[in-house]
Amino acid sequence: MKVSNKKKVGYLHIEAAEYERKVDATKQAYNKALEFVLKYVVIKNEREFFDNPIQCFKQAYIDRYTNDYPPHVTFEKMLELSDINYSEFLNYVKVFADGIKLDFDTMLPINEPDFNVYVQGDEVTVYDLLSKVSDAVNELREKQGEMPIGLMVQATGGRLLYNWEQQRVEPNLSFVKGSHRGM
Repeated sequence: MKVSNKKKVGYLHIEAAEYERKVDATKQAYNKALEFVLKYVVIKNEREFFDNPIQCFKQAYIDRYTNDYPPHVTFEKMLELSDINYSEFLNYVKVFADGIKLDFDTMLPINEPDFNVYVQGDEVTVYDLLSKVSDAVNELREKQGEMPIGLMVQATGGRLLYNWEQQRVEPNLSFVKGSHRGM
């Protein structure tokens, strides 16, 4: 039985932040759509609205206001005559429908991706070796003071990179994962 030696080596901060922005935009679009609809009609079943907002609004509006208009007037004409900006509602629904799929009860994403970066197999060995080299370089920098990091990165053929946020040399995950472009 072969044991997987998968190892977490990083986190995709930018992608995770972008995902969170999309989740927030989806939640906001849903709330704005619901707020828009509640100005004109009462929603009896919010789960039904969550699953099909356009049809739910249309049915609730027709049920509430159908006697206020002649029988031949369409739903769209009813909205126009009432000065309701239906395109605003449709824009909210589009953002909600195209956004991250949310669970109705928790308003959290249904399938949240894993933004961790993993290495496995031979990649673990390469990562561990580069980690030892980067630790040695960082220790040398601490003891000896500043040194030309650009030259160190160049000397390793791009196998090490400088992390400006943490002010440390680290293994280049693109190199470890085999997706580097070379130097």
